[in-house]
Amino acid sequence: MEMENSLKLLRAVPVAMLASILFNAFLAERFGPAPKEMTPVFFCAVADLPVFMIGAIFVVRRTNSIPS
Repeated sequence: MEMENSLKLLRAVPVAMLASILFNAFLAERFGPAPKEMTPVFFCAVADLPVFMIGAIFVVRRTNSIPS
C-alpha cells in the first residue's frame, strides 16, 4: 500500500511541474513587459537554451541511473 502511494506521488510530480511551467508562461505572456525588437540570432539562442538544458538533464539522468 505504501509503495502504491509513493508511486502515485512520483507520477504526479511531472504533471505538477508541467502545470507550473504552463501557468508561469501564461503569467509572463499576460502581464510581462511589452516585447522589444530582438535580433534573430539572439532569439534563436534564447529559444534553444532550454532545449539543450532539458536534453542534458535526460542524458545525466540516463548515465547516472542504475540499470535495472
